Amino acid sequence: MNLGTGYVVLRTHARINDLLDMDQMKQLADAPDVTEFLNRLKETSYGEFEVELNEKVSLDLEKNFTKKFIERIGEIVRITPSKMGEFLRAYFDFRFEVLNLKRILRGKFTDSSEEMIKESLIPIDPYLIKDYDDLVSSESLEVLVRKLNGGAYE
Repeated sequence: MNLGTGYVVLRTHARINDLLDMDQMKQLADAPDVTEFLNRLKETSYGEFEVELNEKVSLDLEKNFTKKFIERIGEIVRITPSKMGEFLRAYFDFRFEVLNLKRILRGKFTDSSEEMIKESLIPIDPYLIKDYDDLVSSESLEVLVRKLNGGAYE
């Protein structure tokens, strides 16, 4: 459904209420520990996040925030006029794929396990590459870089 740029601007401004205001951000930043941070987060528009309090809590939070961001961007892209919508979709797909590639490269550089690397990835479909699993399962950083040769990231 493409209703024109004016409608997109109006809908985007209406979404401002979904964002954290300065007071909410300050309350979260002032939380004395992660448990209190999660309790305070529940009082915001991000309160639906279910995050376990474990050693991966920051990664889980980041994934949840990113998923929410992708959902919100998707809503805007769906109502954006076609050429601009296509551009925005390509931009965000590319942006998050590059973030995933950086995480895979960093994981290989630090000899992280495949499981750890996969857990760090933003849950999106590949954009310009075939799939993430093939890259994650590379035996080394050098092999990973060779796999990227000949493609969009050469």
